[in-house]
Amino acid sequence: MSLNSALERLPAELHKEIASYLVASNSTKSIHSLASTCKRCFNIFAPFAVQTYRSSEIPKERSQSRNRNLQFLHHIAISHPELVRHVQTLDLRDWGLKSDGTESGLAIRDDEWLKHLKVVIEALKGLFNVFEAVMDENWEMPPPPPFADCIPEQLECLEIRNSPRIPPPLQHKFNGPHQPLNSGTMPRCAFCHTFTIDQDRFYLEFHPNLASLKKSADDGCDFCHLCWTGFRQEWTGAQIESVLKGEVPEGVTKFEPGIWIYVHFTDYSPTLTQPRIIVSCGRYNPITSVRESSHGLGYINLAVYGKEGTAAGSRTPGRICAAEYEPDSYLTLIRGFLERCTKSHQACGVEGTYDMPTRVIDVGNGNQEDLPRLVVTDQGMKEKYLALSYCWGPATDTFTLNHKTIEGMLRGIDERRLVAAHRDTIALARQLGIQYIWIDALCIIQGDKDDWERESKLMAKVYGHATLTITAGRSGDARNSFIANTYKQHAPCCEFPLGDGQDGNVLIGPLRSADYGVTETRGWCCQEKRLSRRVVFFGKEQLFFLCRSSGYSEDRSYQEGKSILLHTFLNTSKGNSQLTRDRLLQYWDEIVVDFSRRQLSNPHDIFAALASIAAPISKALQSRYLAGLWECDLVRCLLWRPGYR
Repeated sequence: MSLNSALERLPAELHKEIASYLVASNSTKSIHSLASTCKRCFNIFAPFAVQTYRSSEIPKERSQSRNRNLQFLHHIAISHPELVRHVQTLDLRDWGLKSDGTESGLAIRDDEWLKHLKVVIEALKGLFNVFEAVMDENWEMPPPPPFADCIPEQLECLEIRNSPRIPPPLQHKFNGPHQPLNSGTMPRCAFCHTFTIDQDRFYLEFHPNLASLKKSADDGCDFCHLCWTGFRQEWTGAQIESVLKGEVPEGVTKFEPGIWIYVHFTDYSPTLTQPRIIVSCGRYNPITSVRESSHGLGYINLAVYGKEGTAAGSRTPGRICAAEYEPDSYLTLIRGFLERCTKSHQACGVEGTYDMPTRVIDVGNGNQEDLPRLVVTDQGMKEKYLALSYCWGPATDTFTLNHKTIEGMLRGIDERRLVAAHRDTIALARQLGIQYIWIDALCIIQGDKDDWERESKLMAKVYGHATLTITAGRSGDARNSFIANTYKQHAPCCEFPLGDGQDGNVLIGPLRSADYGVTETRGWCCQEKRLSRRVVFFGKEQLFFLCRSSGYSEDRSYQEGKSILLHTFLNTSKGNSQLTRDRLLQYWDEIVVDFSRRQLSNPHDIFAALASIAAPISKALQSRYLAGLWECDLVRCLLWRPGYR
């Protein structure tokens, strides 16, 4: 099929898409031909095989560079429409044979094919003229010009260079077919008006400088405002003023000092991190994921969020649960986490096969009128239950299990007497369809030393057998709720189409904190986290999910190492070799460092709060545990000092 006949069979709308690919590709250092774009995106130009250079023909470094340059050929919307007129500036000096693997330009098998160059170039120029018509306000697409049918099938590597490279004009007016998606009354700037999110995006020039970005933000463009707010948080006031005055940040080449956008998009997988947008002052290096200078060059990270149950959500793993968006979506996320884990993760255990703690609270079968009640479990009783890891806080009048309240709690518990954290856990268990919960204040007899000593030694069973551990990191006081997410973003999220819009829209917003919350400062919570099979952390700004097989944050910007869980680490450290022993001792050192930074309400709990972790490690090491040290490693263990001195 010739290029002309292929184009004739395409609808006008597809012509516009082809034009958008061509125009957007001009924001990179290398502009590949229209045939290359269509071959990659639509697979319709079989005779014209434009490929990357073979690694056997050229040095490895250049081959890798060519592969990176091809990334921008995926689905890029029209960002700089006026550039289309510059694409016609084709410099024949950049064309040449590559027969020995050392020259750049055109690589072909035979000199005979050189005679086709002029035909190809002239035809491409004609097509660029057609694409310029696409920029007309009415978006009317004229018929494509004829294209020669004699394109050589053996042509391997064709590259068109825009020489010299012309920087994109950013102060143009553009009226495209899409309406701005921002909810405000102010229109978006020309770039943001046509910006979309899709796979394998390359560098896009956003603004010529920081002052231009600030002006667009002041004029009401919501995405520019989001980016400007991000830079203000990353830089000091002096740095901002310096760059606004036109000074190029240190480490930025004078040829590429503007504001750039790099979009990395990966289709959804439960194990993959969140698609990310990097906005940088100067060129950001997406290959090494580091700035080109360790100082002076600023950049911000933005996340892409999808909505559960939508086409866009199926391609974007990150979710946003800020209170002003979807206050109840945490339930959907937790249910999804539980379902994936229980069905797919053999290492996390089968439900209903574990013994229960000595006492649990029965919250009923979902009926809000059922009074919770204390249950003393029978020997061999196996049911699903939630365990709570939280901070008690300073309150002294918390309703607890003691010898005075135990009889009444066996009959029923008035929820109004409970602190907010306990009521939250009861409500969450009912919503998840889990009938039993374990909370230390309600299941260990307070004030009874014998009961406390007996139960405190069973923490490995309590948290290790729980279907799910809920960690209330948002509240340092049990009298306050930990469910509600009061996190307020510094700038509102911006809505953009995903790809061509057929998959719906996504939200772009700031990355949220990876802070688990105040429970990371409490001593008992250290072993409660590591002993659990599955944990949902209600963190400072988002949820975190951790099990023996995976770990990730709600927005997918952060992945936790699942090996911090004791069971996972012991399973991967079996055997009696010196290497296995060294790994176990290193793991213990990490626990001690973590634990030493935490606080205990009662200093006498210092050994009890680690005892349930120490016991299985002692068995694996086949060594005696000596108050935080190991007999097999006693000399090294004594060589310690406080980290803050």
